[in-house]
Amino acid sequence: QLKKEGKVRWFGVSNLNADQMRMYLPYFDIECLQPRYSLLSREIEAHELPLCLEKRIGAIAYSPLFRGLLTGKYDRDHKFEDTRKDAPLFNGKAFHRILDAMEEVKKFADELGLTVPQLAIRWVLTHPAMTSAIVGIKTEEHLATICPAAEEELPIEVWYKVASILETAKKEAEAM
Repeated sequence: QLKKEGKVRWFGVSNLNADQMRMYLPYFDIECLQPRYSLLSREIEAHELPLCLEKRIGAIAYSPLFRGLLTGKYDRDHKFEDTRKDAPLFNGKAFHRILDAMEEVKKFADELGLTVPQLAIRWVLTHPAMTSAIVGIKTEEHLATICPAAEEELPIEVWYKVASILETAKKEAEAM
């Protein structure tokens, strides 16, 4: 009804799972899903992204740098003073394990002539269901350094290798 009245042009949803989207699809077309998606947050690959491809629903990832953890700017001594201080992957041995994996990821970024954040964002955008990514930036300089991430896709073998490195690290970190 809202669409017919011209009050809404398109419907987008955030953080719905595939079953929830299927429940709503008979009532309105979902044009876009906004999920959390990054090298450290890949749960939506199993059901939500395949549904997006099947139903031609755009996907716009938020937190593609996983709250800054995929920027490569933190060292082992860093202490977070915001809400991340209570998140397991941002503390102690788990944090150190992720940082070790980021060193491996940095090698791939260097080989491709990319920064670590550019690689992480390009990784997100290489997934065929992803249409865009929401990246938090604070300065024009940040914007200028991030834009090259969208210029092309990662080679598929790099996509899988980088994903494997961080998937393994995350599992090990969560077990600590």
